[in-house]
Amino acid sequence: MSNNTTAVMFVSEESCDVRSPGDTAWLLSCGVLVLTMQGGFALLESGSVRINNTVNILVKNIFDLMLGGVGFWMFGWGFAYGKSQGGFIGSDQFFPDDNLDYALWFFQLSFAATAATIDSGSCAERCSLGVYFGLSFFMTVFTYPVAAHWVWHPDGWLAQMGFVDLAGVSVVHVLGGASGLVCSMFLGPRMGILGRPVPEELQCVTKQLELSHRVFAGEAVHQLFGALLLMFGWVGFNSGSSLGLAGAGHVMAGHVAFTTMLGASFGTLSGCFLAFALTRRLSPGAIATSLLAGLVSVTGGAHVMSAGAAAMTGTAGGMVAIATMNMLPKWGIDDPVGVLPVHFFAGIFGSLVPGLFSHTGVCFGLSDGDVQLGLFHDGGMKLLAVQTLGVFAITVWAMFWTAAYLYFVQNVLRLDVRVSPIQEMVGNDVVEHGVDVFKRLKYTHHMQEMMGKLNPDRSKSITESAIQRSRVHSSTHRGGGGSRVAPAPSRKSVDLQGSRSLGLIPRAKLLLPSNINAQETSGDNLTTKERKALGQKRKEREMKRNHSKNRMSVAALANGDNLEALSFVSADLSAASDDAAPVPGMRRNRSDVDGTMIASAFSDPSEDSDKTSATRSSSHAK
Repeated sequence: MSNNTTAVMFVSEESCDVRSPGDTAWLLSCGVLVLTMQGGFALLESGSVRINNTVNILVKNIFDLMLGGVGFWMFGWGFAYGKSQGGFIGSDQFFPDDNLDYALWFFQLSFAATAATIDSGSCAERCSLGVYFGLSFFMTVFTYPVAAHWVWHPDGWLAQMGFVDLAGVSVVHVLGGASGLVCSMFLGPRMGILGRPVPEELQCVTKQLELSHRVFAGEAVHQLFGALLLMFGWVGFNSGSSLGLAGAGHVMAGHVAFTTMLGASFGTLSGCFLAFALTRRLSPGAIATSLLAGLVSVTGGAHVMSAGAAAMTGTAGGMVAIATMNMLPKWGIDDPVGVLPVHFFAGIFGSLVPGLFSHTGVCFGLSDGDVQLGLFHDGGMKLLAVQTLGVFAITVWAMFWTAAYLYFVQNVLRLDVRVSPIQEMVGNDVVEHGVDVFKRLKYTHHMQEMMGKLNPDRSKSITESAIQRSRVHSSTHRGGGGSRVAPAPSRKSVDLQGSRSLGLIPRAKLLLPSNINAQETSGDNLTTKERKALGQKRKEREMKRNHSKNRMSVAALANGDNLEALSFVSADLSAASDDAAPVPGMRRNRSDVDGTMIASAFSDPSEDSDKTSATRSSSHAK
């Protein structure tokens, strides 16, 4: 009898009624719990990146599930649970419909989507959206299903050797973590992180890039709430792997929930203790990492370990994650979300745990033939060797196919795996999704202007309070370390005119001509030729005004840590929604956005005017 409690139940051709109503309800309920982990991952990841990449992370998590549903139905289910070919891969049940265990398909889809979404954290802020979608689809179609076949198909080669993995510590977490490691190494660190050089055309905004990593580095509330949501889903992840409540299934499910919570509790405490000992603070990232590492560590063997073993496993798993999290920067690996400490390193440890603690002294009826004994229960080294071989094979499998995919995209398809430098600086939300978080600064000043008209006294008091807070904050930062911080704004710099000078008011306001006399504006007593000449004159004035403002903003970026100037650059990328004419050199087309945008700010607008005139003359000649 196979030890594999998650092995698929094959369906007879005569009937689709393969489960009792209670077992079906149990699988569906646990599958829904596992799907909530997508929301947990989304919150955790969005809380770990800059706020101008939040929408991009959420979009990736949504499409992980949607693309996964299509891919797993097309080929993933067949590769995982179809007729085995040498214990390596399934060969039928593609595009399944009839004679299918629908509840089990839904439950396994949630596992496949979880494995795919792990990559999104490791390549956050710098991976092209289309390339990521392709990687996610490839993961659920091929990479994950084949590994699942090895472990969870009754004829899989690892299942035949007695490999133990209850709920995917190796098939889901190590697989996703290994793929994430390749993504992190292939893409390299983010700009301004771990010594990643900034391109020459963006040298003038180096200070602003560093500041954005500090000031806009995500939301701690999202990190912690995402970790809690993941813990809720993890109960369904592990307990649902009993695949039902009939017979001894309900006892097994309860025991798994018991050991899962012990692992999470001890992992959180041990990891936080180590983090505090190393840094003298209890950061939200360390708390979330410790909690998730404790859960990952007990995922593979929660059904074959005692309470003491679960406690020791969680304790060690939390410490492994915190230790490796502090080592990654020394290895030159940029992991914004903490994918590698939690899923890869803690996952490898959790995959080896059954080889140490596996035993049959639990109360839900496993016999000696169902599970091999671990090293600490007089089982010798056999199971530990099998677990080591299995986790090594799955790691190599995931790393090879992820590297092959990225190499194919970059060198054969000639597509950019990494986003352009200017897109990385202003954030993927602006370029990929048209969402500019920095526009809130402009809307704030619009609101201040409106308040000033409605209640001048109240507006004045608010402005004075803001000036005082800015001066205190600026003097505090100026006093330590000698860092260069923008000076506190004067009263003049926060009024409407000062706001316009830094691009805080939409460009539709800024581009209105202000020095055209009444006769020009009204257009009275002008011939058609004179009106055309006046229109051309207005365009030239507008181009020069735009060019001057563009140079001012770039100079502000180069000379001081002005977030307002950074917001101006960001607003130019989302100019498609503005009614004003485009700034010369600032292209509307997302595919045309590149690092030459800043450099083009110093080009002479008269050249563009000359080119326009030459083109018009040529067209008239034709």
